[in-house]
Amino acid sequence: MNVLDLSPEVAESCLEMAIALAQTAQGQGQLLRTASFVHRTYVRAVTPPLHGRAHDLRWRRFVSALEAYLDRCPPSAQARKLRGIVTENADLLEQQAALAS
Repeated sequence: MNVLDLSPEVAESCLEMAIALAQTAQGQGQLLRTASFVHRTYVRAVTPPLHGRAHDLRWRRFVSALEAYLDRCPPSAQARKLRGIVTENADLLEQQAALAS
């Protein structure tokens, strides 16, 4: 996905997310690689889907990936800010856990 294909608002949001994820990694190589994966899930989540259900699934995947990433990151102000996204979407995580059991 080329961010040039996205609307300016979505492209800006993707850039902000990339910066936030990279700052949270605090220069640790493995975390930076993981941040790259989480960012790709974010870009897919905010990209208009072909089907309505795809958006929900993509967003759930991003929130799950973000939570797992933050569990590995050192505490920081940026990590707390990103954790707010997970908290706001906690209902998606609970639903996913319920489906898995």
